[in-house]
Amino acid sequence: MATTPLFLLSPIPILNPQSPIPNPQSPIPNPQSPIPNPQSPPVTTGTFTIARFYIASPST
Repeated sequence: MATTPLFLLSPIPILNPQSPIPNPQSPIPNPQSPIPNPQSPPVTTGTFTIARFYIASPST
């Protein structure tokens, strides 16, 4: 019985250390986002509207 809970705990700590690995990769593309942001101000608004519609479509 003690082996069952141990097995479940095994995959939890294994995935934990993998989380911080892709985390530092997130800030890398982050600085690239502000670069095209000011160059495409109308595009950002258009994309936002489309994304909102997309969310409303499946929601309804």
